[in-house]
Order: sequence, then structure tokens, then C-alpha cells
Amino acid sequence: PRFRLRYSLRSLLLFMLLLSASLALRQSWSPWQVERVLRGHEDEVYSAAFSPDGRRIVTAHSGGTARVWDAETGRELRVLRGHEGGVFSAVFSPDGHRILTASGDQTARVWDSETGRELHVLRGHKKMVGYAAFSPDGSRIVTANDYDGTARVWDSQTGKELHVLRGHKRMVGYAAFSPDGRRIITASNDDTARVWDAETGLALHVLKGHKKDIGSAAFSPDGQRIVTASLDRTARVWWWHPEWRWYGFFWLPQFWAAVLTAAACVWSLRRDYRRLMVAAS
Repeated sequence: PRFRLRYSLRSLLLFMLLLSASLALRQSWSPWQVERVLRGHEDEVYSAAFSPDGRRIVTAHSGGTARVWDAETGRELRVLRGHEGGVFSAVFSPDGHRILTASGDQTARVWDSETGRELHVLRGHKKMVGYAAFSPDGSRIVTANDYDGTARVWDSQTGKELHVLRGHKRMVGYAAFSPDGRRIITASNDDTARVWDAETGLALHVLKGHKKDIGSAAFSPDGQRIVTASLDRTARVWWWHPEWRWYGFFWLPQFWAAVLTAAACVWSLRRDYRRLMVAAS
């Protein structure tokens, strides 16, 4: 019995050691391994994005340039020079033929992704441009300004400013198109996100509920929901449906408060009218 007990304890100890070793190995190993390092920027790299076909990468850095790389070899293809401040974001157009950059020099710029030639300079913001994005069809651009509280919509082919989205009370750090390109969502430090008509620039909805700055917002793939992320330690999902334009207000407390107030007024006036008629008779 003693021999069996010792044998059992040794087996259990060996099993525990093997289990601990396997868990440690699993925690230290990852299927994601560094394939290559893209070197060439002199300062901090703020953003990186693949081209739609996955063959190229564009990076943005604080030294005022963006760089295009071969995704397979890591070779630097070209440097996009022209900004006079740090470049905070850089993205490819949906067709991959253009690159859009946003900078601290108060501009966003459109570049030919094949040649690196500057195509358009989008001027109009009064402070740094923190973010810029193409519409799904690539025909328009939305830019978000960190300090003047606006977002702006541009024609991507001509660089012409189409709309200024005004309404936020503090800095706007993020803006994006809906999947169908018909709406724009902006996120602001005024604790709100706002939905805009991309064609007219008119404000459609104000999403209130967060207690602190909203850092980003995004549409769902079907465009029916929005998710917002905030410094109040929450993310919130908002649901929207076209029919709510007609019957959604029936669910609002303000609507029923107005109905009850109107009913009380009618009842009071009717009572006074009856008393007046009785007195007159």
C-alpha cells in the first residue's frame, strides 16, 4: 500500500509539472509572429493601413511624411512629402489608387498612390486635422478637426469643400461614413456623437448618454446600428430604423408628457366653459 501511495503521488506530481509546463508554453507562444519590420521613419509612427488588395502598406508619422511599403518584401516604395506638421492618419481609397493623409498643419491631402504625386490639398480647418476617411465609393472625404468642433465633407476628385458639419461644442476627434455613404457619424469631447446627412450636411440625430469624451464611433455593416466608445468606461450600441422617423417619438417620455399636458389643458378649458355657460343661463 505504501509503495502504491508513493507511486500515485509521484505520478500526480509529474502530471502537475507537465501541466504547468504546457500552460506556460501556451501562454508564451502565439501563432502571430513578426514577419518583417518597416524601418525608415525618424519619429513616432501614428497609423498604418493596408491597401484594399493587401499588396501595399501606408504609414503616417510625426515627422510630417507618410510612406508606402511593399507588404510582401517590406521595401519602401515612396515617401509622401508636403505636410508641414505631423501626419496623424493615412489610408488608401477604396480602389487603392489614392492615399488620404491628415495632418497637424491644418490640412488633409490626397496623393496618387502609384507615383506619390500630391493631387489635392484640403484647406479649411483652423486647427490640426486629426482624422480623415474616404466614403465607401471613394467620391467624398470626411475630415475631423481636433479643436474647432467641426467635421468637413469634400469632393475627393476636385478637393472642393462641400459641407461644414457644425454642432459639436468641443473638439471632434473622429468621423466616418455609413456603409451606404449616405450618413456620417462624428464623435466628440462634448460627450455626444452626431449623425449627419452626407448629401446635405444637415444634422439628423444627437446621441446623448455618455458621461465623458467619445473617442470613436462606427456603423454596423448593415448601417442600422452605431457603436460608440467613451472615456466613461463604456461603449454603447444605438439602434436606428427608418420607420422611427414616423412612430419612434411615441416612445419618448417627452411626447407623453406633452399629451398629458394638452389633455389637462383641454379638460380645464372645458370645465371653465361649462361653468361660464351655467352662469350665463
